[in-house]
Amino acid sequence: MATIVDDKYSAALSIILGSLAVAFSDVVVDSMVVERARGESQSTSGSLQSLCWGSSAFGAIVSAYFSGSLVDTYGVRFVFGVTAFLPLMTSAVAVLVNEKRLPTEERSISLSSSSTNKIGFTPEFLGRVTLVTSVASLLGVGIYNSFLKAVPLRKIFLVTTILGSALGMTQVLLVTGLNRKLGISDEWFSIGDSLILTVLGQASFMPVLVLAARLCPLGVEATLFATLMSISNAGSVAGGLVGAGLTQFLGVTRDNFDNLALLIVICNLSSLLPLPLLGLLPDGSPDADNRQTKVD
Repeated sequence: MATIVDDKYSAALSIILGSLAVAFSDVVVDSMVVERARGESQSTSGSLQSLCWGSSAFGAIVSAYFSGSLVDTYGVRFVFGVTAFLPLMTSAVAVLVNEKRLPTEERSISLSSSSTNKIGFTPEFLGRVTLVTSVASLLGVGIYNSFLKAVPLRKIFLVTTILGSALGMTQVLLVTGLNRKLGISDEWFSIGDSLILTVLGQASFMPVLVLAARLCPLGVEATLFATLMSISNAGSVAGGLVGAGLTQFLGVTRDNFDNLALLIVICNLSSLLPLPLLGLLPDGSPDADNRQTKVD
């Protein structure tokens, strides 16, 4: 995309291949983090997770902010070139990873010994969940584009926020094992839960992008849009920090899940906090606003 791509089809193919590569590497990185954290103290494991997620969030903030200014200054092909160079750096560092192949008997994981505190999902199954969520994101975009893009933003945010909070409570069933009493396996419950919540989350995030794009004045679109996305990423980082603080406050660890259900309830209820601010959004449909703007 930095050199020879000059039409929408080759651009779409490049984006698909790039996303596929990122998905592969993301699964591998997650497994490496879990492997390094296994057997360590809660403090060490927490520090490792904080480092990984903090680095990811920091990179997202930096890239979101500077990508806009770099596009304005150097053009899109330069940004694509930088974007291609960074994964090459990761590939170079990958040779430093020290690993050894485990015997077959150690790689196999028995699901029959799973309990409430240890579901026992295999890396293969976690990869399938990642695939499902990726497809669900695409489905959410399609649902928004087909049915919701003419719906007033205030109504979309209200409904998706309440539904997301309510459906998020279903995770309590998984951590308490009630889903198995209902005849639903942990695997199918997790896939279904991830599918529904991801579709709903993507459908609710699209209006955020639409609203951000509509707020951008003429001439500074890239910079302002990147700034708004940086603010969004900063909110995600803050939410992660608050979630980590709640986890520690409630005493939830890898060996103690007594308050995990309460933690899930609190986190889901917190998603309702922005509802009082919905009154600041326009109540009309986007199409009506656009027509009014053209008339003005």
